[in-house]
Amino acid sequence: MNTYFEIVSFSPAYSHQIDKIIDILDPKKSVKHRLYKHHTLNARDANSRNGRVSLKCVERIGRNLDKLILLDNETSGGKGSIENCIHIPSWKGNKNDTILAEICPLLAMIALKSMPAQQAISSIRNQVNKNQKDGVKYINFAMFQTDV
Repeated sequence: MNTYFEIVSFSPAYSHQIDKIIDILDPKKSVKHRLYKHHTLNARDANSRNGRVSLKCVERIGRNLDKLILLDNETSGGKGSIENCIHIPSWKGNKNDTILAEICPLLAMIALKSMPAQQAISSIRNQVNKNQKDGVKYINFAMFQTDV
């Protein structure tokens, strides 16, 4: 994916909690930048355990938002950047979890179409909402193929 994208890790954890995990998951060093808890905004959230939430505001990254996509397993984490956020399920150690592999065609489509990320994500959300209304419970991201 680093052919298409600059890959950045953005975790609400502290560096000493997440760096070893990223090192194991990314032996080829595709992740060029790592952002941590101190890069998030601390905000009130009545639905969280302690009444606070760490928001990942992509505006703080200093990149063109038309070309930025945040994959996030926390629905509250991307609230500061909802137009650029695609929510994915948390990984729970299941070896059969393929969500990142399934989402790759979608990300490639966005890159190849040269459309603003927010527009692409909005279109995808509309399709997901339609599928949910039609009773489709699982969205296979591979269905978003590119015709470029």
